[in-house]
Formats: sequence, structure tokens, C-alpha cells
Amino acid sequence: MGDRRYIFPFPAAGGEEVAPPRALLGERGAIFAELSAAGLPVPPGFVISAEVGAYYERRDRRLPPRFIEEYREELRRLSSADGARFGDAARPLLLSLCAESSGNGARGIWRISHLGLSDRALHGLAQRLGGDRPAWDAYRRLLREYGVAIAGIPPEAFEIARGRLLGKYGVAGERDLDAPRLQELCDLFKRVFFERAGRPFPQDPFDQFRAALTAALARRSGGGGLGAALTVRATVFGQRGEDSGVARACSRDPVGGADRPVGVFLANAQEDDLDAPGAPLAPFEALEQSPRPALRGVHAEISALLRRLERLRRYPSEALFVIEEGRAFLLEAMPARRGGRAGVRWAVDMASAAKGAPAALSEAEALNSLDARDLEDFLGGTDGAPSLLSAFRAGAREARRHPDYRLYRQISSWASRNAGLRVYAEAATPDDLRLARRLEADGALLRIPAEDSALPVEIRRQAWQRRIETAHAAARRLPLIIEWPPGLYSEPPALPPGNGWLLETPDPDAGADAAPPFRSDGRAAPRGWLLATPRAARLAVLAAARADFLALDIPRLHHCCRGRPSADGDAARAPEPLDIAGVGQLVEWAARKARAARLDATILALGVSPADTAGLRFLIRAGVTAVTASPAAVPAMRVAAAQASRPR
Repeated sequence: MGDRRYIFPFPAAGGEEVAPPRALLGERGAIFAELSAAGLPVPPGFVISAEVGAYYERRDRRLPPRFIEEYREELRRLSSADGARFGDAARPLLLSLCAESSGNGARGIWRISHLGLSDRALHGLAQRLGGDRPAWDAYRRLLREYGVAIAGIPPEAFEIARGRLLGKYGVAGERDLDAPRLQELCDLFKRVFFERAGRPFPQDPFDQFRAALTAALARRSGGGGLGAALTVRATVFGQRGEDSGVARACSRDPVGGADRPVGVFLANAQEDDLDAPGAPLAPFEALEQSPRPALRGVHAEISALLRRLERLRRYPSEALFVIEEGRAFLLEAMPARRGGRAGVRWAVDMASAAKGAPAALSEAEALNSLDARDLEDFLGGTDGAPSLLSAFRAGAREARRHPDYRLYRQISSWASRNAGLRVYAEAATPDDLRLARRLEADGALLRIPAEDSALPVEIRRQAWQRRIETAHAAARRLPLIIEWPPGLYSEPPALPPGNGWLLETPDPDAGADAAPPFRSDGRAAPRGWLLATPRAARLAVLAAARADFLALDIPRLHHCCRGRPSADGDAARAPEPLDIAGVGQLVEWAARKARAARLDATILALGVSPADTAGLRFLIRAGVTAVTASPAAVPAMRVAAAQASRPR
């Protein structure tokens, strides 16, 4: 254990040092290591390995041998660009310690900042920051955070003292307090600490850090394996005046997807102040027109950093910055929350190369950045604008006039080239068929609602025949599969000339020479069998020999295999994830048997969810050639099929 390493400094840009396993760094530590290695401006710091937390838990809250000397040496080595060092009262470097809780106990982010500040170091910090106010503001933050997180003092105790002082001077918050009044608040906080903790606030920086370290390690409870990695970084001061502050911004508009950063900015503040009630937040975009040159420079710098992040992460990014006198430091970076239109626009922008520049993403990578919900949101429209889906319902000409039509065509063409499954629309009306045709479905499955069974068979037959003729007119050249209602015909129905198929429920007792359905022009119509029960699926060999295609009703198979009655109606066909271990094995077996009987058998899976990429990937491997979706979900299913077709 003597050679084991417990501390990993943030790597330098372009360094050749081998990165430690991500599990040792934790999510937050790995992010800082990644950003630092890419040359992005993160504060200096290091990560305490997750193995320290595991050792601390297993060895009755003791730290590993040599670790104390290792971290104290690292603290002495760590310095800022202006030469500040931890523990140096004349030029103090303050630290922020962050822990990601794990195990069965408390979860989330635990952080304490401004470690290393004391009465003795206040003058040195004031000189370093250029004024007394930011130094006292940092001290009041440390006193409260340390008291709550480490000494176990209830937050209400500090809030009462704070409220009395703010009421005394008639101000709304600490932003309105000058240096002498912030000093008065710090004196009140120190008094609260002494009264509640029974001891003075610790003045030794190393004692403060060790107490914070053990408090962070103790937050992990239960479970084995690794502990919680701890991230230590130099504190950056956003409360140094009007040219300092904090910003949270996305690399592009999260609603419309416009290629411009969007977010908020708060001057003369730290990151915690962003979420404070009543904080005077300004739009980040307003910095571009600020009368202060430093803030205009901040806007340009952060915009460039967000573009670099987007390229590095290959995804829209959201980031938190602290600005210290016109210089931005990156503290957090995460995938941006965005709507469907923003996702589609970003994918098209990143995969469409500008003149003289390579594309940042391939077509397949761009498609993988989207999901079914993105396509639904994209087609459904945003901000009350007419939706693209409504335009498609109104007609192909209206769709081509929609401002998002170009984006749709690009995504649709990429998905069509990469999809390993054909996508059929499940339709019930002529309007459904028209929408499916305009959205370029590969075909449609027409499931006509059953007529009232009390009506004479002849009337029901005539109504069904009229609906078929109307459907063919609406479908035009769209391949059409028509579900044949059982018991409605004693002889094959007449189909209009065209490319219609008939889908029927097989009768296991029928002979192999059962008469096939015929078109009205006398030619035999392609015939398909609907397999909706485990017994029917086991007859796949016979079905493949006597039919042109097979249709596997996945929701009904789920109902049967789970011991539930096979219900009729939409509820029975509500898409849900494919039960790969159960129904999936039955589908795979049926497809294999059908292929053995007839190599060219077309196998259609009904009722699969576009969100179930794992299920679609399994169906492709099993030999399924087509899936169905609602007409409006055809684009989402096509993208999902393209994602499932790509090798992992």
C-alpha cells in the first residue's frame, strides 16, 4: 500500500500523464480533470481518491497511512496564479471542498468553500482582493457553512442573527451591507458558533481543512466498494466588484436551438447567490451591450468557452462560471437541458459541415443525440407557434412552408439511410393514412374499428368494403396492410387494384390448402397472419409456409405471457418496453422458425415503443424487418430504428 496514490492534481493541458480510472475521481472530479486537460480555465486543485473514503469506512474512521502527509504537502504545493498559498496569512489561498455522496445514505453534492480564512488572514485577503468588503463577505460565508456542515449548528441559528442585523439596517440582504456591517455580521456568526458549538471558531487553516475532510468522508454510509471522491479547488472570488460575478449559461438557446449562448448573470456575487430569492439576475446576453468593457469581454470569453465545451462534449452544454475581475473560471459543466426543437437544430448544425470546415458529428452520431421525446416535441411546436405536425396534417404544401421543414427533411433523410427497420403507420382513418404518407412512412397497417355486431353481416360487410375503398384512395401509392375482421367474410373480400395486403388471424385447424384472398382484379393478394398468442407464435413455421408475411402483436403477447386476458382496444396495444427475457425470446424463436421455412418472410412487430431502443435493437438481431407506430410517431420511430441499427 506504500506506493498507492491517493491524490490526483488536475492535469495540465497537453500533459502526457495517464489519467486515473474515473471511478477513483468521481463524477465531479472527472469533469474537472477533463476540463483542465482540455485547457479550459478551471481553478487549480486536486481530487482525493474514492479509495480514501472506502478505507475510512472500513477502518473505523481512520485515514490511510501517509495520506495526511500527502494531502498536507499537496495543500502547501497548491498555489494560485498570483502566488497565494494555503495557510499563508499574508497572501492566503482559500479552498472549496466538494463531496459526491454515495451508498445508501445522503446523496447529492456537499460543499464547503472559503476554507483557510481566519482572523489573522483577513488583512492579507483584503490586500489580495483589493478591499475589505470581499474579504468580510468571504468570512461570513465560511462561518455559516462551517458551522452548519461541520459543527452541526442548525441553520436557523445563523438566520436569526442575520435577520436581526438586516432589520437593524433596513436592508434586504448581504449585498446591501458595506465592509463594517459585514464585519459586524461576522462577529454575530462567531458568537453563534461559540454558543452552539461550545468552542471558538478554529483559526488554523489545516485544522479547518481536516475537519471538513472528515465530515465529507463521514457522509457516506453503508455499502461496500469505493467511497465518495472529494474535489478540492482554489476559491475564485466573484464578489470583487461590478467587473466580477457569476454566470450560468447554455451554449445555445434551449427552446429554439439558436446558436447563441443563453443564461443569467449576477454581478458581485458567488455561485450560491444565483439561487437566492430576489437576486437581481440579468440576462447573460445583455453583457454583450454592457457599458463596462470588462463585462463585454466576459461575454465574448464565455461564449467562446461554451462553443469549445460543445465541441469537446459533442452535445449542447450548460456551464457555471465565476468571473473574477473580468476573467472567467469554469466551475461546472453538464449536458444542457433543452427542448426537442433545440435538439434537432443542434444535431443538424453539428453534422452539417460549413464551407471549409469538417462536420463535428457524423449522421449516426447526430441521430444518437436525439430521442423519441425530442422528435415529438419538435413536431408538436413550441411557444404556441403552429406545429410542424399540424402543417403536415393540413397538407404537404403547408408542411413545406413551415420554418422547421428543412430540419425535418435533414433528420428524416439521415434516419432513412441508417435505419435497419421499415416503419409502418398504424392507421384507423383516411386522415391517418394521409399523414403517414406525408411523413414518408414505409407503409400503413389499417385497423378499421369494428362495426356494431348487432348489425346484419351484409351491412357490416358493405360498410367495411366502403372504408377499404376510401382508405386506398387516401393511401395512394403507400403500401397498405388491411386487417381482415374475423367472421366478417365467409369468402375472400374484394380489394381494389393496388398493393394492398390482407392481415388475418390464423386458424390452427385450417388446412394448408385454404383459399387465399383475391383482389377484385382476380390476382391473388399477399396474405399475412397476425400472431397474438404464444400458441400462434409457435405455429410460425406453418404460418410462414402459408402467408407472405407475419405480424407479431407485441402488446397482446405481453398480456398473454404475463397471465392477463388479451384485452381489446387501445389499452391493450399501449407501447411499453419489450420484455426481452420473455416475449423477446418467443419473438426470436418464431422469427428463426419462420426464416427456416421461408427465407424471404417479412416479419412485422406491432406496438413497439420508439423510446425502447434496446427492444428495437433486439428485434433487429432477431430478424424482424419492420415495426409499426402511430402516424405522428413515424419520424420518432425512424430515428429510433436508426439508433438501434448502429453497432454499440
